[in-house]
Amino acid sequence: MTFNAPAGTRVRVLRIYGDFIGFPQSGAVTAATSCEIGWGLKSTAPDGSTRVSTGYDNSFAWLQNVLGANSPECRASFDFDVSIGGLLEADHTLISQTFVALNTTGLTIHMEPTFTMIYQFEPSAG
Repeated sequence: MTFNAPAGTRVRVLRIYGDFIGFPQSGAVTAATSCEIGWGLKSTAPDGSTRVSTGYDNSFAWLQNVLGANSPECRASFDFDVSIGGLLEADHTLISQTFVALNTTGLTIHMEPTFTMIYQFEPSAG
């Protein structure tokens, strides 16, 4: 998502709230299988961190969960204050990223983040 910010400004995301859901498109998660799912928001800054060896400075909101036989679907409500870390790069682009990992279910997983975002334009430094 790219914002049409006025010249000389950058976008700062202040708050994000909503829901993230995930479930198999068809079939059921059986015993001894599982699937990690997640969603996050990040800027287009390079992955990695100059300050923390395992950190990602460009990710400022993140959810993870596991689907299993006892938890065959996920619904996570969230309300993140990201006013400290939510400054986008000069390209004004926000990346909404979902992921499936370690999927031993053999099933196709549907994921859907739905959110409202509060943001502001602020003067660019320099």
